Amino acid sequence: MAAPLPLIHNPAAGGGRGSARFRQAQALLRVAGILVESRPTRRPRHAAELARELAVEGRGVILVMGGDGTVSEAASGLLALPAEQRPTLGCLPGGTGNDFLRDFGILDLASAVERIRAGNVRAVDAVDVRWDGAGGGRATSINVVGTGVMARAGWRCNRGWKWLGRWGYDACAVIELLRTGASPTRLVLDGRDASGDHRLVVCCNSRGTGGAMTMAPDARPDDGLLDVVTAEGAGRLELLRLLATKLRQGLHVRHPRVLVRKAARVEIGASGPSPLLIDGEIMGQAPVRLEVLPRALRVLA
Repeated sequence: MAAPLPLIHNPAAGGGRGSARFRQAQALLRVAGILVESRPTRRPRHAAELARELAVEGRGVILVMGGDGTVSEAASGLLALPAEQRPTLGCLPGGTGNDFLRDFGILDLASAVERIRAGNVRAVDAVDVRWDGAGGGRATSINVVGTGVMARAGWRCNRGWKWLGRWGYDACAVIELLRTGASPTRLVLDGRDASGDHRLVVCCNSRGTGGAMTMAPDARPDDGLLDVVTAEGAGRLELLRLLATKLRQGLHVRHPRVLVRKAARVEIGASGPSPLLIDGEIMGQAPVRLEVLPRALRVLA
C-alpha cells in the first residue's frame, strides 16, 4: 500500500455523527488500498489551518470529510498559498447536505472512495467572499452564498433544527418565508445594476443547496461564473408554493418572478441587517462582495 493520506474530518459534522462516518470511511478506503492519517478539526476554522499546514509539508493529496462548510474551510487554507503549492483535494461526504459533491455524482462514501481511488483530477472554481457588515470578514465558498430568506432559514436551522437533517432546513425555510417580506436589495453583477425588492439572492457555484434543492440547475463549478438566483415581487404564499413544489427539481427557474443571471463578480447590499449563508454556515452580514477564482482548486472528481 502507498503512504497514508491525511484525512481532515469534522467529528461534529452530520448532526454529531462525524466520528462514526469517519470510521466507516476509513474502512472503505482501506479496502480500496488507501490508508489514512486522522486529522480531526477541534474548533471553527481549524480545517483551514490543517490544510495549509499539510500543504506546507509538501503533501500532494489531502482528503477532507465533512459538510460543504468543512470543505470550503479547507479550500480557504489552500487558497492562501500560491497555486503551485496547493495539494489536490479528495472529498468525502460527511455533513448534512454535501451539495457541492453532488455535482460530481458523489452521493455517498462508496462513490467518493471510488473517485479517490481512480485519481482523476478536475480543476474547479472557488469564490472569494468579503463582507463589511458585523465587523467585516472574509471566507471562501465552493457551493452557495445566500442572503434574504435562505440565509435566515439557515440561521434558524443552525440554532436548533439541524438534528432533523435537510428536513430541518425545509421547516425553517417555511417559517422564514411566512415571517419575512421583500426588502430593497442593492445587487450589482459585473458592474451592472440589478437592484430590486428581492426576497432572496442566492449566488451558486454549484447546483444544489439544503441537501437536495436544485437551486441553480445550470450552474457549473468550473465555468468561472456564479449563477445568481433572485426572486423579486413574489408574495409570501406564491413563493412558498413555488419553492415547495418546484425547487427540488430545479423547475422554479421557469417562474417569471425568478431570474437567473451569471456573473464573475457580485455585490449585495441590504437595507437592514441581513445574515450571510456561506456553504451552510452563517458568517457575517451584508453588504458583501463575491469574486470567482477560476479553477483555483484541484479535486479528485
